[in-house]
Amino acid sequence: MIWFHFHQPDNDKPKLAKRPSETASLRCSVIDGSVYDGDTFRVKCDNREQKIRLCGIDAPEAKQPLGIESRDYLRSLIAKAKSQVIVVEMDRDRYGRTVAEVLFDTAEGEQSVQEEMLKAGK
Repeated sequence: MIWFHFHQPDNDKPKLAKRPSETASLRCSVIDGSVYDGDTFRVKCDNREQKIRLCGIDAPEAKQPLGIESRDYLRSLIAKAKSQVIVVEMDRDRYGRTVAEVLFDTAEGEQSVQEEMLKAGK
């Protein structure tokens, strides 16, 4: 599994995220039309909606160069997963979003959305 560094909102020191196997995970459905950019979308888990911010990556905003391409690639990964993802909460950011490792099932096993985004350069 990959280790990710991300910014902790209450101070300037980065925090090393826990491995997903060490934290609780939820199976969730990505809400149709909710992919805002290449690292933010909404899910429904146990009848509760959450806004998810992918940990460990910073994709361009939709209005920035390559932002639409990044958003569309994330949409394609979610479509490939039939909108079913595994959310491993790591933290909450200053906007109240769940900062999470997100995985999806494939024939080869679980795949990291973040890893796929990085491999594709998105």
